[in-house]
Amino acid sequence: MATRESYDLPMVISPTGVTSDSVLYEAPKDPSQRFYLPSYKIAMTPEAIGRGKWVTFAPAGAGFVLKVNLADATLPSLSQGNTPLYPDAHYKIVASVPGHPVDLALTRVVSPAGAALTLEASLADFAERDALYAAMTDPSAGAQLMIARTPAIAAQINGDSGPTFLAGSYTIESGIPFTFSKDLDADIFAGLTGHSVASPTWTNNAVDWNGRRYSYYQASNRPGQVYFLPDAYKVGREAHPPHRPTLAVTADAVNANTARMTLSYIATPVWDAERVGAAAKALQGILGLTAPPAMALLQSPHAQLLLNLPAADATAGISLVEQKGAIIDLTTGIRGSVTLGLTQFKQVYDAMFDRLSAILSGEVRVPIASDIATIPFIARIDDIPAEVLKIETAVDTVNNTLRVTLRNTIESPIHVEAMSGTIFRAGQPIEASVTGTEPPLPADIGPVAAAPGQADGTMVVVMGPSAANTIAEAIGGLLGGLLGGGRNLGGQAASDVAANLIDATCVPNLDFGKVSMAPDRTAFFKAIMRNQSIGSVARDVELKFLAGQLTEAEPPPAPKPAPADIVAAVRVVFENGKTADFDATLKADEAGFLNQTVTMDVGMEAFVLGTAGSNNYKYRVDVVTGAGIKQGDWTTDNADTLYVVVPG
Repeated sequence: MATRESYDLPMVISPTGVTSDSVLYEAPKDPSQRFYLPSYKIAMTPEAIGRGKWVTFAPAGAGFVLKVNLADATLPSLSQGNTPLYPDAHYKIVASVPGHPVDLALTRVVSPAGAALTLEASLADFAERDALYAAMTDPSAGAQLMIARTPAIAAQINGDSGPTFLAGSYTIESGIPFTFSKDLDADIFAGLTGHSVASPTWTNNAVDWNGRRYSYYQASNRPGQVYFLPDAYKVGREAHPPHRPTLAVTADAVNANTARMTLSYIATPVWDAERVGAAAKALQGILGLTAPPAMALLQSPHAQLLLNLPAADATAGISLVEQKGAIIDLTTGIRGSVTLGLTQFKQVYDAMFDRLSAILSGEVRVPIASDIATIPFIARIDDIPAEVLKIETAVDTVNNTLRVTLRNTIESPIHVEAMSGTIFRAGQPIEASVTGTEPPLPADIGPVAAAPGQADGTMVVVMGPSAANTIAEAIGGLLGGLLGGGRNLGGQAASDVAANLIDATCVPNLDFGKVSMAPDRTAFFKAIMRNQSIGSVARDVELKFLAGQLTEAEPPPAPKPAPADIVAAVRVVFENGKTADFDATLKADEAGFLNQTVTMDVGMEAFVLGTAGSNNYKYRVDVVTGAGIKQGDWTTDNADTLYVVVPG
């Protein structure tokens, strides 16, 4: 991250931190010089050849060619007086044809007069042609022409010390609907003949694995292809250090009662590869195939995501709510967000650390023919599927050992209860085991360093040949074996001894079954806040003071109270400097109370994390009498309604 002035064109600035095709970008050194990413739509054919959508899909040589002409569709509010950006771009058509998802790359070609951008794709055979035809003419396939551009942008990030800018090549995707009518847009397909687009029939085949029954689906038009569903969709971690969770939080926080928190998530499909491999072998016999079928994840344009979320009314509990705005691709993952009140968000955040809570768990529903399959959706922090330990190895030929350093790359500690494993030498396993660790187990590997100069958490695992195969024993046994006819006392040949020596070809094969994450709630919250400045929210505290506690002048002949006994006014002083005064100028309500409201600032992080005392405030009651002001003692409370009492 750096200051704005440290950048220059062709790098552009996103002053809001948002990167999209609807943002006006600025020159780093001249904010008045602005840039935009052009938007596009399907162009209409020139009037000379008849008005229609300027797309052609026709035979070409031994295959077929799709050509798409696009027109500029940028909003005037972006384009007028500003400069277009033309960064590197990639183009493709994506669609969810059941059993055969379309992902077709296009290339840019020279545009004819009247077109702003022209793209072309070649298809090699009838199968590809028919799949694309089905995608373009079936509205349920949701076909989109995707344009992915990677401009050089420095996005503003508001930190504690002011705005800074994070530079990078941000990929910005834009989608253009790519569905056409067979009748109204018949000119597009006029060159095609013999296209076969009949919907396939589906067969559901069940195979057992580890005591559970799994379904596998075969389409009638692809008998050698079988589709399966993942075991679950899980929130994961980014591929690159510091491997932050694929979660992000933004806050629109002013008042604790009206604050809105948006939690964005990406969940990826996970499945047991052994389960799928075993199913392929079993399905060969079940389906009467000559070879195991090709296995692929099923795609469906009609999948739904439902999540258990808390209601705004705390008494209403939780309910399974469809996430209509979620982007669901069964093969690559699910992207979506939920917007909640601050109290609801706190419930969701707590649930991420609690395996018993149903909140933020859910299911993906996939209709297949007349069936609906369900896949669990899991967003639990200690169940994040990722390699969070960096492994470094060093060979110690003197001691015939392999030293494996495990380095924590995330924000939370990693707990190692036990560790086992073996060694592969030149790709072949040898009899080996873990001989020790530093520190001894069980132990935690600390989180990644929070500041420059701090050491990351590490653990060293020492591995070596099994006890019966140490160098000394092997050499001694070998000598005895040679004297006794070529075999050592343990029955080990000379080649076996060499195979148990540690050398540069050795790599560890560790079992992480006893390794788990010990989530740090505070560090995790900072990670998903994504370097945003975490402010505070306002909380109203209502103060109620019984008007009768003020001393009124008694009418004669009653004696006047001494000046020190006259309570003329009361001031409530809070530790944060805010005050509330109660005196005779205030009018009591029907119950006899004088009322004041004080707005307190509550740290958002403390509120969400439930930090001890985060809701507490300290105050004192000062009494104004004829003799002066008497300060009260400091008191701690956390009530939303505070009844103020004059100290005795």
